[in-house]
Amino acid sequence: MLLAAICVGLALGLSAPQGFGLLALAACFGGLALPCYSIAAAHAHDHADPADYVGSVIGPPGAALLMRSFPGGGLFLFIALTQALLLGFVLWRLRQRAAPELRETFDMAATSPAMVGAVIAPGAEGEDRG
Repeated sequence: MLLAAICVGLALGLSAPQGFGLLALAACFGGLALPCYSIAAAHAHDHADPADYVGSVIGPPGAALLMRSFPGGGLFLFIALTQALLLGFVLWRLRQRAAPELRETFDMAATSPAMVGAVIAPGAEGEDRG
């Protein structure tokens, strides 16, 4: 999936298609690149301690530089580049450590950027919360 996202991103960034071709390639790119982010974020969450979470500060300035250098396609080139770096990292990490243990449960609240309201455990709907 990463390799396909890289190829479509390069096609969008280098050829600057118009009309239906642009729409078709952009839809393919979104369908390929966005799930890669979700999978990478879930994998990072599985392996990182909460104290190790950090924000991204390199992405916006890097994207801005490529967008200035390649108007019309720089953003797609930047995303293709980051997808290529992610692919290289994934291949390297696959050789470095074993897969994590399979989790039987998933704490949705732990992945939420902000708690809104209360999280109710399954089956606790009828309990008295007095």
